[in-house]
Amino acid sequence: MPTEWQDGEIDGTTWHELLRSFIGVKTLYLCGALSRELSRALEVDEIGLDPGMLPGLQELASGFGKLYVDSQFVSFIHAREAAGLPVHSSSTASFTIFYVALEEYENMTNTGLRTHPLAVKLLLCNSPSDVLAVLDRANEFDRSRTHNGSISKWLKPTVNVLYAFSETLGGGAGLLFSPTEVIFTSFGVLLLAAKDVYARQDAVADVFKCIESCFRRLEVYTEVPPTAAMTDIIAKIAVEVLNIFAIATKEVKQGRVERFLEKLVWREDMEDALKRLDRLTQEEARMAAVQILRLTQC
Repeated sequence: MPTEWQDGEIDGTTWHELLRSFIGVKTLYLCGALSRELSRALEVDEIGLDPGMLPGLQELASGFGKLYVDSQFVSFIHAREAAGLPVHSSSTASFTIFYVALEEYENMTNTGLRTHPLAVKLLLCNSPSDVLAVLDRANEFDRSRTHNGSISKWLKPTVNVLYAFSETLGGGAGLLFSPTEVIFTSFGVLLLAAKDVYARQDAVADVFKCIESCFRRLEVYTEVPPTAAMTDIIAKIAVEVLNIFAIATKEVKQGRVERFLEKLVWREDMEDALKRLDRLTQEEARMAAVQILRLTQC
């Protein structure tokens, strides 16, 4: 948020004029300082009673938890209820843990995923095949080497699953780009970082193969409506994927792979992250199988 908008520098009238244009918003996600600014702007009872202020709003959500929303927006929530336009509060904890992982990725790799040129291209993708096409163009590996030419094949299950779970992961709450688009950008960043050096390409190929083996078991479950417990697991899976690519990108950028002739997947931190991802995808697969059984019995 621009600094000139913080600490009450923008008055309530300006906020109200801005918010009136969002007549179709059903869920308003709140993050950090923006929550405090909006709570100031909406704290007047008359605003909550105004039918022209966010007329379709049904939910206020924050990663800080439901109690935080209730305390910050108490007068607005009460006024909406009195006007017959009730708004309920909720927590976006699953998105919050991903946002923390994103910050860690960007600090570790010194790479801004949300501002990377690939992110803009991925934002325009409307299907998993579109995503794979963008990543394939970013794949500057030596295609004459058969195993490196299989990068898209190894990425396909991962892209299919993450794309199917994009709404479950938060649909971009608090971000211009959704969590899935951010993860796909991390794939492309790693591909670009490994270009021109065979040792790096081999190491990156190993990482993609390990990821593929985990996500392969989830492909069959992408059509199953996720439960609350499944949503929590999916968010943790996304965090582990981002963590894995943070480790790989940092090592590849620093040239440690070819210098020490080591495989990335043998590093202790990488091995631990891959094991966690494996356990999470197994757990998600079991939960999805139970959900399928329940649906077929209904």
